[in-house]
Amino acid sequence: MDALADTADGLFSSRKPERMLEIMKDSRMGTNGVLALIFFYLLFVAAFWEQKFIDWQVLLMLATISKAGLAIQVWKLRDARAHTGSGNFFQGAKGHHIVLAQALPIGLSFYFFQNKGLIAYASFLVGALLYRRFVYRKIGGQTGDTLGAYALLGQLCYLLGLVI
Repeated sequence: MDALADTADGLFSSRKPERMLEIMKDSRMGTNGVLALIFFYLLFVAAFWEQKFIDWQVLLMLATISKAGLAIQVWKLRDARAHTGSGNFFQGAKGHHIVLAQALPIGLSFYFFQNKGLIAYASFLVGALLYRRFVYRKIGGQTGDTLGAYALLGQLCYLLGLVI
């Protein structure tokens, strides 16, 4: 949750990339962070309430999908903080490992939810790629906060895909 709030505070601050990174390191929570958490929880609860599969499979998939989202985010990772932040730990991840990391979520999605699961995974994947593009355009790379934020946002994208 802290990563999501910090990311929202920084990326939606309408500042230069260097200042955005400073804002993300600040331990205080700003207005954008609070709003991001409110909207996240509202959408998450609404999507969870509306989907038809309220059971252990959804909980398992949310845990699985958050890790799969991180794998997508570290593909050809550029560290926004020039090798000084926690995003640096993931540099050099191999493309075939990232593809392999998607096999379990895709397989489980289909096994548990059939075509609905594939739609949910597709919404998650589109969300991951759009989020990655947005972050790279704003600050030129990933940070530990931006990676952690997508773990939550990926779960939300997946749940919304189950609701569609």
